[in-house]
Amino acid sequence: MTANRTFSNDAAQKKEEDTCGIWITDGKGYNVGASKSYELLSGLEASDFIGLHMSEMVKQKVLDQSVTLKILAEKRPVTIPQTILTNKRKLFASGTPIYDQDGNIILVVTRVSPDIGLSGKPIDVGKQIYIEGIDKVVASSPAMQNVLAKGARAANFDSTVLITGESGVGKEVVARLIHYLSRRSSGPFVRINVGAIPEELFESELFGYRAGAFTGAVHSGKKGLVQTAQGGTLFLDEIGELPVSMQVKLLHLLQSGEYLPVGAVQPEFADVRFIAATNRNLRELVTQGKFREDLFYRLNVVPINIPPLRQRVEDIHLLINYFLDRLKRRYRVEKDFTPEARSLLVGYKWPGNVRELENIVERFVVLYPDAQIAQGMVEEELGLAKEHSSLESDELELPNLQQAVQNFEKELIIKALRNSGSPEEAAKTLGIHRTTLLRKMQKYNLTTPGRY
Repeated sequence: MTANRTFSNDAAQKKEEDTCGIWITDGKGYNVGASKSYELLSGLEASDFIGLHMSEMVKQKVLDQSVTLKILAEKRPVTIPQTILTNKRKLFASGTPIYDQDGNIILVVTRVSPDIGLSGKPIDVGKQIYIEGIDKVVASSPAMQNVLAKGARAANFDSTVLITGESGVGKEVVARLIHYLSRRSSGPFVRINVGAIPEELFESELFGYRAGAFTGAVHSGKKGLVQTAQGGTLFLDEIGELPVSMQVKLLHLLQSGEYLPVGAVQPEFADVRFIAATNRNLRELVTQGKFREDLFYRLNVVPINIPPLRQRVEDIHLLINYFLDRLKRRYRVEKDFTPEARSLLVGYKWPGNVRELENIVERFVVLYPDAQIAQGMVEEELGLAKEHSSLESDELELPNLQQAVQNFEKELIIKALRNSGSPEEAAKTLGIHRTTLLRKMQKYNLTTPGRY
């Protein structure tokens, strides 16, 4: 039932020691999946135990104790030393419960690492999940716990996933999580920024080409990104930017699993799992005739929407701590935010979401010499100090009423454009019609949202 793996040299042993594995059960304690690295680390074949209850693994003397059973009993994250009884391997298991919106545990994600230098000391993992190959995933808020739960469930199947959400919310992180929890985790994860590839090169980049397929082609031909992702996951980022001329070719690939390299006469089979992501409203693009309806439905098999950071403020403190800790190690400095500064960061709307928060934290670490990052520094960087001073100064010279109203209207429109991805979204935020917004933008000489 088990596979005892041995290592022939020190390099192989070192590789095992640097590896961390993932084991997943459902909310009742039944095994639903494991990463390939878990099998390498534990010496167990996951397929032997899928569907089995963790209590049976203890009863059958596969494990000396189960972190999952402790989590289900205590309703909190738990870390324990663990021994694989079938081969005497000693490990550390850090388990994290994932809840649904009603507070019920629906999954338990356990990170298993070698018992090296930890001296039996428990690790406080909180509600932060470590997945090999990607950054820490913060799942303190119910909204993000729900996202991770959906991703973990989707990882067990090869169904196409469509991840939606604003720019900077972490769509690629969730895509990588799905990949590394799937049976394809030992295969490649290939990301394609659809919007960055010129339309005339898209087919050859995606499908590759044969020798002599066109003028300027490499003599030996070139394999495409689909072939590069064989056995793994192909992540189609910014799928809403896909040229209309290429949409039918991608549709054929998704439907049949076949593609034709440029210059080839025989189709090839794509053994890949597809994950797509976009910050655009694909349904709206379908209505506008800019995105094929049949392709949308082919992509939208398992939809996962990641809420913006302003809707999951519980995660902001954890993210700040994570970014600070990483930067302190990288630059060998000591930095922290005062409570007042943290309150400002938590209350900010973060139009750029997690990416913007990460950049801001690094900016404070790099540009401000003080060990304590104070409220005034945060106000200055976020542009809050100017707003407060303009409203609170007793010496402010007031314009006439009409000019004041126009100035206020202009600033309000600029803020709406800055926090939105398009004039359409900005108009909805302001509660006015799109044509009204465009007319006012022209009046105040305002251009597209990208400038704000």
